[in-house]
Amino acid sequence: MEPELGSDIEVSVVGLDGETFKVRVMESKKGRDLRELIIGRIPAKPGACVSLLYQSEALSLEKTLKEQGLRDATLSYVYLPVNLRGAWHSLKAAADLAEKDTLLDGVTQLKGIKACHQLLNLPSSLQSLNFDDSFNDSLWVPLPHSLRYLRFGHAFNESLAGVMLPNLDTLTFGSFYNQSLDRVKLPGTLRSLTFGLAFNQSLSRVRLPSELRHLTLGREFIKSLDKVKWPSKLETLTFGLLFNQSLDRVTLPNSLRNLTFGRDFNQSLENVQFPTSLQSLTFGGGFKQSLEPLLMLRNLESLTLSGSFSHNLEGLCMAQLQHLSLGNKQNLIGVTLPKTLKTLALGSWIPALNLLDLDLQSLTFGNFFDQSLENIPLPSGLRSLSFGNLFNQTLEGAQLPNGIETMTFGNSFNQTLENVTWPWGLKTLSFGWSFNQTLENVRFPGGLETLTFGGSTDQSLTLTFGDSFNQPLELVDFPIGLKKLALGFSFNQKLDGIVFPCLESLSFGWSFNQALDQVLWPETLQHLSFGGAFNQALENVKWPAGLQSLTVGQEFSQSLESVTFPSSLQVLSLGNLNASELDVDLPTHLTTLSCEGLLVSCAPVSAVSEEEAGLFVGWSFKTAAALTAAVLQSWLGGLVSKRLDLSELDRFVHSGAISGVQHGLFVDGFPVEVLRGMAFDWIVGAAAVVVALSVQAGRLAAHSGLAQLNPLYKDGASSGAKVKWTIDDLKVSKCMKTGHFLVMWCPGRMVLGADQMSAEIRPANSQESVGSESKQIRATIVAAVSNLSTAYNLVNVNLTNEIMENQFCGGDHCNASVAATSTACLAGAIFGQLTFGYVGDWLGRGPALYLTMVMSIAGALVSAFAVPLNPRDPTTVFIFLSIARFILGVGVGGVYPLAATVAAEGSSSANRGRSVALVFSMQGVGQLLVPLVGMVCLYMFGDGVTSTKTMMNVKGLSWRLILGLGALPGILLMPFQRGQSSAEPRPDATAAPSMIQALRNRAYWRSILGCAGGWFLFDITFYGNSLFSPAILQDVFHVDTKTSTPVIGNDLQHNLCWQLAILALLGLPGYYVSVCFMDRLGRKTIQIQGFAMMALLYAILAMFLDVMENLPATLLFVYGLTYFFSNFGLNSTTFILPSESFPREVRSSLNGFCAAMGKTGAVVGSSMFKPLIVACGTGFVFICCAVCALLGIIITIFCIDDRRGQEMMGEAEESLSSSREDPYDAPQSECPRH
Repeated sequence: MEPELGSDIEVSVVGLDGETFKVRVMESKKGRDLRELIIGRIPAKPGACVSLLYQSEALSLEKTLKEQGLRDATLSYVYLPVNLRGAWHSLKAAADLAEKDTLLDGVTQLKGIKACHQLLNLPSSLQSLNFDDSFNDSLWVPLPHSLRYLRFGHAFNESLAGVMLPNLDTLTFGSFYNQSLDRVKLPGTLRSLTFGLAFNQSLSRVRLPSELRHLTLGREFIKSLDKVKWPSKLETLTFGLLFNQSLDRVTLPNSLRNLTFGRDFNQSLENVQFPTSLQSLTFGGGFKQSLEPLLMLRNLESLTLSGSFSHNLEGLCMAQLQHLSLGNKQNLIGVTLPKTLKTLALGSWIPALNLLDLDLQSLTFGNFFDQSLENIPLPSGLRSLSFGNLFNQTLEGAQLPNGIETMTFGNSFNQTLENVTWPWGLKTLSFGWSFNQTLENVRFPGGLETLTFGGSTDQSLTLTFGDSFNQPLELVDFPIGLKKLALGFSFNQKLDGIVFPCLESLSFGWSFNQALDQVLWPETLQHLSFGGAFNQALENVKWPAGLQSLTVGQEFSQSLESVTFPSSLQVLSLGNLNASELDVDLPTHLTTLSCEGLLVSCAPVSAVSEEEAGLFVGWSFKTAAALTAAVLQSWLGGLVSKRLDLSELDRFVHSGAISGVQHGLFVDGFPVEVLRGMAFDWIVGAAAVVVALSVQAGRLAAHSGLAQLNPLYKDGASSGAKVKWTIDDLKVSKCMKTGHFLVMWCPGRMVLGADQMSAEIRPANSQESVGSESKQIRATIVAAVSNLSTAYNLVNVNLTNEIMENQFCGGDHCNASVAATSTACLAGAIFGQLTFGYVGDWLGRGPALYLTMVMSIAGALVSAFAVPLNPRDPTTVFIFLSIARFILGVGVGGVYPLAATVAAEGSSSANRGRSVALVFSMQGVGQLLVPLVGMVCLYMFGDGVTSTKTMMNVKGLSWRLILGLGALPGILLMPFQRGQSSAEPRPDATAAPSMIQALRNRAYWRSILGCAGGWFLFDITFYGNSLFSPAILQDVFHVDTKTSTPVIGNDLQHNLCWQLAILALLGLPGYYVSVCFMDRLGRKTIQIQGFAMMALLYAILAMFLDVMENLPATLLFVYGLTYFFSNFGLNSTTFILPSESFPREVRSSLNGFCAAMGKTGAVVGSSMFKPLIVACGTGFVFICCAVCALLGIIITIFCIDDRRGQEMMGEAEESLSSSREDPYDAPQSECPRH
């Protein structure tokens, strides 16, 4: 290349795509001038953002090249191609907001305030303020006088005494608020006051504002109202669920129009002075009192009765009553309803009731109604007809009045519509979940405007439902006036050749994924929406000219480069688009762009200085657009919304949504496949989910622990140059935090989400990278198979104890010996966890894990050869077995801290939770293998008791094989295991702090309490149930408690292996749900929800155990859910948290201590549960489990930190480079002594 005039410096420029060239420039020029030259040499499009890097730092654009020492230097450049037109304004506004930490005038609504200091400098235009649910600070910052709407979040529970509230119209408190209002000065302008669930303070001394129109009291409010001074203008009064106080001495205001009582209210109305102005009165399900006192209410227009109310309504004549809703047990025989009724809701149908005498406009049949309409005359003036969830009768022969405009069916309705005579005035027709009938011969009324199908509808507009039936579209007669068509979850049929009516809105459910190239859309179509599974090319789609809104779901990943959107498009939602760049010309009228999960880059257009270029990395670009609309409306033109939600900023940190495959399995497929039947029917569904999840887990395993490259950059190694730098290396001139939203400023103006801060940009095809991948995969395999072996060896004793009791004890006659065998392995595990945890810090993770597997192999093989120590006492075989299983337990226990540490240290911060959870999920596979292997062995060799022609019936062989096969995973793992090479320096034995030294360090106490305490409480319930689930299953399947359940049998009720397999299948998907959500929801959130769901499920089992004993499938399912939420919760988080909560030098030791505390809890559960079941019953055991779960919630909230996406405790974040050491066999570094 020819040098430039006057240049005296030659600079080499290397792009990350491998392109290399040189430029010459005067050394007196600034960095911005050099950047302009480089932009001229690369194919940069208008609006591109280019950043220059020199020695892993961003090049200063203000300093001269001489000042920066660039003579003969080699630079790297980062080019971010984008063409989003005017969308960059959204990014700049978001950056301005974060930089100034203030809001500009023009914002009228603000959400997501988390701390009181965020209230400083609020704009004078603010009218609506919503606090985040986590906000619980005292209000020391004055609120703007312009504020009219104020809502506190769920956690707020601070006194407002002395707080000057502005002239509010609406004040709403969250769930936990329960403070006295005696000294609170409520604004005189207040018109609406709402309290949350927990509020239960007396109102007798509260000065309610005279302008108050609406008052809502929450669930817990049960205070007397005798001395309350009601506002003279109060119109609406609503009580919560538990209120049940007498109203005899309560003087309600004469202005009251609407009065609502909750479920528990059941007070006599005889002496209640209701105001004559009352127009609407609602009673809850518990009300059973006479309604005679209501006869005086001549202005009452609406009366709602529900639940068990069954008083005779005969003689109840309310001249103005227009709306009446009755309960399921209401007796209407002999009752003459008011002629003024316009709306009637019936819980059940009474044939004696004559509806023709009523001038009804709306009729609703309740959930218990399921009778034919053929002989039921309906009022001619009816406009709306609704059916409850149980209704499933044919409509053929029904005389439907032609004036009906809206018909709604419940979830059970699934009848043919071919011979139905529809009302000619019908405009809206909605079907529930189960409806799935052919539509080809259905003649809908011509005036129909809205047609909605529920989740199961899969009736094609060209294909008729069925395995082989195939009909053309011409046979489906759509009404000409149809405006809206919504198709449900399962619909997935071709649309080619369909002549749609003049639709305005068309939406498809999750499953739809058909090509659109040949579809003829109606020109009137304005709104088009596709579900999560849709992933078809859009290049050749002939869009309707008037389309205003287009939505595609999570699976969509097609290129948009050649797509031409209609110019009328205003709203575009691209779901979880994971393209490397969004290079597309967007319509000029576009006001909202949503790209969830997309790494969106944006830069200035020609009218703006390049200094304002920016890179936005976030969870949803839609949030940035909303942010801009609130800050600078004038910049956006088409965006006129003035709403701002700061809570959305949290989502920026948690980028990376679950894939559509996982979503389909967990959110939609799971209920359909697993919960749709009984016994073996839903076992098949669970197995299908497990298979699908295993495929997904394999995909995750391939990427476990590997570097996740930023998709905005092209992979490729430069020739002869090492290009490796991280965003952490950039010079930062300003760094601040607003909530979880982190803004970094540097030359090039990059705005980064916190979870992207450590993402390394480097060539993907380096040899070092390949080596790192192979090492990490090997480490993952070792840790995963070790966990499979651990689970199998811990749980297989459930089966072998039952078999051995029959062989050596003649039945269930040696409980003490069996209990000792069960707890011996746990005792050994405690010893192994404490010992090998320290060995892992002292000797290294790899050698320590090798030793644990050797002991596991030895213990399993010795267990398989157990014999009675005393030939005269066969029960002494359990003593032999206890010794062998203690040895096995030592090896099993050592796997816990070592496998978790290996997986955690070999993973990046971004996917550490997923990697460790995936490793631990192999425990679920091991638990499932126990009953499967058991059935194979028992059906082949017998159990020594039962005998069939197909069994060899070799006494004792089956349980020996079950125990001995526990050594197989370790034996197969040996080729993958290797100790430290002789060339590697062995760490000093005195370098690692001892366990006692680590436990004395106060800095670790809070984390130890959180990790060890949560693990202890969880394992009490988990292992207690796991080890003694056969006893609990006896209640499930009504097996005689005096005899044990047969290990194998002819049916589910008498087959312990099948029962254990069912529980394992129910629990196994929970591991994979954890894998998917661990890095998205965070460890702390998942642990809290796990404890909460376990507490709820155990409480349900304790309270309704007697009822559910008559419903064995239901009882088994609910009990199995405890395993699911154990795995989607504590069973994964307790394994992960210790490995990332402690410094490297004590990580394995304290991990082992926490695991030992867990196994201590397991010993407590395993030793107590069986005696408790015998003494107090299974229900009492469930109560104990629920209490343990509630204690676990408290410990988790106060003692656990969520380190998702952060560096591991005590060390700087390791880059995901090829230099990452193999966590399995790397030597341990010298550690400071404590």
